[in-house]
Amino acid sequence: MSTGSLLAADAPAGDAFHTPPVPLPDGTPGDPIRARLLDNPAATVPGGENWLVLHRSEAADGSPVTTSGTIALPDRTAHPVPAGGYPLIS
Repeated sequence: MSTGSLLAADAPAGDAFHTPPVPLPDGTPGDPIRARLLDNPAATVPGGENWLVLHRSEAADGSPVTTSGTIALPDRTAHPVPAGGYPLIS
């Protein structure tokens, strides 16, 4: 994921971030819709970057829905991005 390409100056602040756009943009489950730096110190992992992401998912009936999550990245100066990207741990 390229977080820089997802950042938008108009990304809603606070809980409004989780309100999905209507209609949802085209895509498949897992496609990001928006992202912003996570600004809740209680939820951040120290020593890197923490992102809040809203992305497409799929309901049990197959209809499109949105879900949100966080992405924690290590300090890229201390831990440069390896070829192929960082491993995913969930």
